[in-house]
This record gives sequence, structure tokens and C-alpha cells, in this order.
Amino acid sequence: MALQAQCNSSSSSDPISYEEGSGPLAVIIIPSLLALSTLIVVSQIIWSFITKRSSAQINTGSSSNVNEGEPVPLDTGFGDMRPAQDALDPWEMPAQCTLEGVELLQMGRYGPICMGQLKQDSTSTAVVIKTLKEGSNKPEATEFVDFVLFHVAVSKHENIVKMLYCQTCRMPMYLVLEASVPGNLLHFLWSLREDRCGASDNLQMFSERSVYLVAKQVAAGLDYLHSYHRIIHGDVAARNMLISSGLSVKVSGLDLAFKSRQSRTVDKEQEANVPVKWKAPERMMRLPLTDRSDVWSFGILLYEMITLGRISFFFFFFFFAAKHFSPLPNEKTRKLWSPIVSFIFYITSK
Repeated sequence: MALQAQCNSSSSSDPISYEEGSGPLAVIIIPSLLALSTLIVVSQIIWSFITKRSSAQINTGSSSNVNEGEPVPLDTGFGDMRPAQDALDPWEMPAQCTLEGVELLQMGRYGPICMGQLKQDSTSTAVVIKTLKEGSNKPEATEFVDFVLFHVAVSKHENIVKMLYCQTCRMPMYLVLEASVPGNLLHFLWSLREDRCGASDNLQMFSERSVYLVAKQVAAGLDYLHSYHRIIHGDVAARNMLISSGLSVKVSGLDLAFKSRQSRTVDKEQEANVPVKWKAPERMMRLPLTDRSDVWSFGILLYEMITLGRISFFFFFFFFAAKHFSPLPNEKTRKLWSPIVSFIFYITSK
């Protein structure tokens, strides 16, 4: 932008001045142009932000973005992924299957994590879809394929979250896991606690025997990981367990288990994502993880269940420092308390 200024040629000794009457005009034009340019810049920034955000998420209004895509170029870019993709051929999404009603739940380590329905023939199954974000580089894509292969290996137990299909030969890459209803065990426990005032049937059904049945299934899943795969879960908690009708429970949240198996270590970022309440003492002292670290967290999971998800942060501090225990919510659960205390003393004395 330029402003036209004229010199008074009547006298060479006179100072430079603007044309008569241009002062008020300049006062109007300059702020207007500044405001317009600012508006244009802000609009471009907002448009760029919206574009990037929309490209990072799956289109929830249509399943076409999940079911269709360009084939992954195996000879260039991701070429060294061919052996892994060949191993995943039996798990590739069949052409007659589609993903519908896809809704974004949250952003995960590799990209969007979504909820949806897997349509196959006349049946529909609730699923969780873990996708690889757009624009991922070769190492990220390779790690995601390894993550899918990890689920192929470990999801052969009835108490481990079940893998259904995957898509690794074309973009977008994703992993399809079977969902559970009501789903997250911690949220289920919270719902029972909220229903306590109304003395609902659900609360009456979740008895001491129910706690035992749930704990038995979680222990079976963890034992399978420890015994058959030499894998440490690393984040055993109610939030990482899936519960369905009939109190059927599956161990999920295997991201940290995959990373620890892949690199034999847990990076600081992932370790920071595990709340201190569930960490075994050796983890807080930055010692190597063992299967007993999972057993410690399993003991806290038991306490989560008998208190319906209400766990005191200072419970274990007083347990060791002052030998005092957090009070239990009611007399009904006190009979479960002695076995848990004995269990924790047994583990810590090993």
C-alpha cells in the first residue's frame, strides 16, 4: 500500500507537505487497510488450523474414509513392510465388511481411536478402531504394523481383547478390535456407586462373588501374557479392563506392553502416563519391570472393585509408613479385606 504525497513546488526552501485535505483522508484509509490486512491474516490462520485438524480426524459422517483408500506402495516408501503385511493377509478386512457409524473417541499414540459398527452380511458388531494418522512417516507406519502383529500374537486368549481385522495394505491403516458393552470396568464401577442410593438391581448383582469372578478373569489374562509371551502389561487398572454382559472381562490397554516388549524398556513419556497410585515400588525407584509389578497393580485393582472405583491416594502410603488402612465403604466388603492384605504382604515379601 502506498500513499501519494506531493511536494509544494512554489518554493524549494519550503518543507515537504501533503496535499491540502489529504490529512483526514489518510486518517480513514490507513486504519481501514490495516484492519483489512489483519482480518485476512487471521482468516488464513483459522482456515489453516481447521484444515489441519480435519485432516487428522476420521470423517464421522461416512465410513468411506475407513473402508477405502489408496494402496500402500510396497516397492517404495514402505517397501520393507512386505513380509509383515504378508503375515497379516489372513487378517485383512474382507471386501464384504464395512465400518459404519464411525465416531472419534480420542487421539491415541498412533492416531485417532474411534468407535463404530462392523457390518458383515446381516450382522453388526460394535468395534474399536485404532488408526494410523495421516502423514505418518515410514518408521511410524512400520511400528504400527508391528503393533498389529503384536495383537495377532497375544489376542488368542478368551480374557485378552480380541482382534477382528486390520487394514495394512492400503491407507488409512487401522486395527479393528472387538468392543464390549458396557465397556470400561472403571466406568462400570462408577455407575454402580451412583446407583447405590437407589439400591438398583445392578448393584445387588455385583456381589463378593462378582468381584471374585472378575478378578479371576483378569488374573487369567495376565497369567497368559506372563507365561506364554513373557510380556509385562505395565498398566493394570480398572480403566484398562473391558467388561461385558455376564461379567465377562477382557484385558486391554496393551500399548505399554507392546513398547516394553519391542524395546525391553519403557520410555519416560509412557511411564509418566501411568498414575502413581498403580505403580509398584520398584517402578517408582526406576528399577526394571517384572511380572510382580503387574501383580502389585492387580492388588490395587482388587481394591478398586471392592470400593466401586473409589481409591485413596494415601492408602498405600499409610499401609507401609503408618500401618493404617483406608476405611472400607461398608461392612459388606470387609470380608474381602483380609485376603487382599495377605495377598499384598505375600507379594512384597517375595
